Amino acid sequence: MRTAQPDKRKRLIADGDELRMDAVSRETSLADIAEAARVPVGSVYYYFSKTKEELAEAVVERRLEEFAQTGRSGTA
Repeated sequence: MRTAQPDKRKRLIADGDELRMDAVSRETSLADIAEAARVPVGSVYYYFSKTKEELAEAVVERRLEEFAQTGRSGTA
């Protein structure tokens, strides 16, 4: 049985964000994101199915969490 490594998932989300994983960046492939995160492309499929949309949703969730934390700390 294999064990999930959350830091891989976090790196994929962070690098997906860095590579502008949004509707405008259709040229960014899952392989590009895996390469930037320094993980095998299979890790993308393990954590995010086979769609960029699922990864993009995780990027948006990350941004929202960061925004909420900024609001709670009282800094802009």
